[in-house]
Amino acid sequence: MLMLFFFENEVFYSFNLLLTASVYMAMVFVYKTKEYQFVFSVMLVYAVYQLVENTPLYAVDSLVYALVGILYIGFAYAFRNHTFIEKVFRLTSGAVSFLAFIYITYESILIQEQSSSWLLLAAYVVIMVNYLVLSNVTKYVIFTYLAPVFFFVSMAQLWDLTQTGPWFFFLYTAASLLFLYGGIWTKVKWLQVLKDSNLYTSLFVLTGCLYYALYDLQYGYSAIMLLIVSLLSYFVKKSSAHADMKSTAVWVLPSGLVAASAIFYQKLLEWVPAYSEGYSISFHIALTGVLLLGLHYVWEKAEEDDFAMSTFYIAEGTYVAAIMLLLVDDGVDPMVVRPLLLLTGIGMMYLLVRYSRKTYYWSFVSVASLAFYTSLIDPFGIDSFSNVLMYMIFAPVVLIAIGEWGEKKSKGMRPHFYMLGHIVQPFIVLLILLDQLGTEYVHPALLMIPLGVYVFSALKAGRESGTKTMLYAALTTGYLFIVTLSKELGWDEVSYEDAFLASSFLYAVLWFFVSGEWKKRIEWYIIPFSILGLFVVISDVPLEAEGEWLLVIGYTVFNLFFLHQRSWPLVRFVPLILTFGLWEKLRVFWTDMDMTLVLVLSILGLLGSGKLLQKRLFGPGVDADAYTWTALLYIGYLNLYTLWDESVWIRILPVVLLSLWFYLGGKKCSEKFLQNVFYTGAAVSLYGAYLMIAAAYSEYIPDLIIAEVQALPVLIVLAFVRKNIWSASAEMMSYVQFAALLLISGYLVVDAIQSHTIWDAWIIGGLSLASMVAGMQLRIKSYFLVGMGVLIFNIIYQTRPYWGNLPWWVYLLIAGLVLIGIASYNEWQKQRSESEKPVEQKWKKLWKAFKKWQ
Repeated sequence: MLMLFFFENEVFYSFNLLLTASVYMAMVFVYKTKEYQFVFSVMLVYAVYQLVENTPLYAVDSLVYALVGILYIGFAYAFRNHTFIEKVFRLTSGAVSFLAFIYITYESILIQEQSSSWLLLAAYVVIMVNYLVLSNVTKYVIFTYLAPVFFFVSMAQLWDLTQTGPWFFFLYTAASLLFLYGGIWTKVKWLQVLKDSNLYTSLFVLTGCLYYALYDLQYGYSAIMLLIVSLLSYFVKKSSAHADMKSTAVWVLPSGLVAASAIFYQKLLEWVPAYSEGYSISFHIALTGVLLLGLHYVWEKAEEDDFAMSTFYIAEGTYVAAIMLLLVDDGVDPMVVRPLLLLTGIGMMYLLVRYSRKTYYWSFVSVASLAFYTSLIDPFGIDSFSNVLMYMIFAPVVLIAIGEWGEKKSKGMRPHFYMLGHIVQPFIVLLILLDQLGTEYVHPALLMIPLGVYVFSALKAGRESGTKTMLYAALTTGYLFIVTLSKELGWDEVSYEDAFLASSFLYAVLWFFVSGEWKKRIEWYIIPFSILGLFVVISDVPLEAEGEWLLVIGYTVFNLFFLHQRSWPLVRFVPLILTFGLWEKLRVFWTDMDMTLVLVLSILGLLGSGKLLQKRLFGPGVDADAYTWTALLYIGYLNLYTLWDESVWIRILPVVLLSLWFYLGGKKCSEKFLQNVFYTGAAVSLYGAYLMIAAAYSEYIPDLIIAEVQALPVLIVLAFVRKNIWSASAEMMSYVQFAALLLISGYLVVDAIQSHTIWDAWIIGGLSLASMVAGMQLRIKSYFLVGMGVLIFNIIYQTRPYWGNLPWWVYLLIAGLVLIGIASYNEWQKQRSESEKPVEQKWKKLWKAFKKWQ
């Protein structure tokens, strides 16, 4: 090693390095040290570098550097009996080859300023061969992928030397060949291990080249490359061992043909610019679909069932895409080419149904038929919007007719034509309505055509849902016909609100003549329609004409009649509540007295209707008496008009009617408790009316007895309620009666104190005495106790001027005498036997009898 520093001869350097490397390799075996092998590998590479750079081998340096990797493979073979050494040499071979590739490429491009040479190509080929050998002698996957990568590096170098065609197409061709031979066909033992890596690497290169060609707008080459893709797909299906690749190739082949044709269209325009005028891309794509369909039959004759199936569906999808392009492609000739394409589309879609045996594909046939029918507008010279409407109004008729005719030959066809016809028809009807807004419009009689279609469909529908849908569509169209017809006939005074009335009447006539099954169907429409009509009439009609409001009342009764046919009790609230809007409009034209009279009659009518038509006020379930409950709302509404009236007999009308409402409502309650509550409400309401009358005529009643006139009738009401209504709840009513007596007595006593006259004292005393007498005669505790208490209070209060002015010692003397008397009486009682106590026994008997009172 020291000689390296004494002699400055690079050749000797390389020779000494080789010797030194050999010594290190020998030390591996002498000292059993594996690490010296890495020193050997590094020194050998450095020795080769010194030797090549300083000898005539420099002329072929790239090739020599590439051969170093194979040299290490030779070392690995020489030491094949030593597993570790063999493995390290193989890995070193791979690493050295990759580094050699980097160095010779860098040297070629930057140092020697040349990017291509046959020597460099040979070096790349040697590196590729090196990785090929490593792929076979090792199990490392990376070597299997580096071999095809350096194949493409070599191909790129070859193109750089030959300049044969565009580089992307040259590499695409090389990738195609590697894909076929190296990935599918090869039987060579050394290439078997590279089949998968060749396949995936070539696919990557194919994709990249195709992408670049499309990016660079190379339409001709791109089309050819896609054709090659289809060709490769055929060979994959025939030769590949991968099932998933086979199934993919079946679809890639026709898809590649479609893509090639679509891209070739741009190249074709360069050759034939007139092709875009009249035919355009839509025709081109459609022609591609037809050609693919022809290829489908070729595959069938060749018994290639998989290719036949995929080609057929791709052909159908291509033609569908062409039809969709017609929506945005205005370059297609509208007179001949467009109708021809759509007519052919009908045939294509029919073949789709026949081939797939799937009935839902009839939808495609129906859409193609409608599109063809629409495309005839230009050939027929239909120009104005009204004429187009008159033409298109028959489109649903044609579709349904085709469905009826085709169903006899092809089962499952009819529903799809029906569905499309009924999808299109509402839009046509809407366009007719919009057309009526213009000055030139089609005759509303055209609406009879969709009306007839709906009626026919309702009669032919197999399912109940379909029958109802068509029936309701027909009834709606009938309303629209009535609305538009009035304008055509010059009946400007007939508004859309009146059309609701007329339509409801006609629906009712129809309902009267049809069978029970159809009646039930019509009721589901006529009820919401008429309720909506009632709302519209009340909201929008000014109701200025004489007696016009009676028409609204009749319309309300009309709604209620049909609601009773369906037994929808809760829905009956809707038309009844809507009538409030009617009264709000009429109050502008009517006086308060007119409103009062009509509302009173309405309340009586509602209560009478509820009594006749509904047995219960509410229940069972969600059932309820809409008439009686609405009458309650009417009573509250009536109060707005009677509250400030001068006559008390007008003001008490809501209260009297409320009493009547409680009475009739109580009769409809099944539970006894609720019935008693309602009857009590009726009695209390009558008492309220009595108070209003008493207050109105208070000037005719003496002030001395005004409080008694107002309060004492409560006792009569309580007595009536207790005896006739709450007789089963005597104990509860006793407490209520006692509380009422306390309140009344308190009210009368306070009134007497405020008046502070001797007559008030006599009246209170007389009433309290009468209460005590009544309590004793009727054996009612509350009357007796309250009367006695009020009497005592009255005596004490009235004699206050006498006992209130006595000296204080008199009170003290009286208290002392009372205490002495009580003490003396107790001592006297203790000295007597039980039989000698008649007074005490008499009190016990009285108390026992008192406890039995009410």
